[in-house]
Amino acid sequence: MVHESNLGNYMKPLKVVVPRLMKKYVNENYSTSMFTYHRVKKLPVQDNGSDCGLFTVKFIEFSLASLDLNLVQPKHMLMWRQKMAAEIFAGEFDPENEFM
Repeated sequence: MVHESNLGNYMKPLKVVVPRLMKKYVNENYSTSMFTYHRVKKLPVQDNGSDCGLFTVKFIEFSLASLDLNLVQPKHMLMWRQKMAAEIFAGEFDPENEFM
């Protein structure tokens, strides 16, 4: 847990390193300008000790698609886990159809 007053210090290395990693491994034309961030408060939380990775993936996907992060709920995790496994197995992924 990071206290609000320490968040800037905690995030600074990530704001510098992530753009450099993106440039090196994703696209050599990627800008190395520092990332910005915003802290979202009152997000849904997992109710077990095993969904943290899937919660992270879904928060990123929903954030990038400008969807309501409150839709990421524990009750959807089993469905999303099964859907993700099927998509990986089939070599498919379509973020437009997350609730279908």
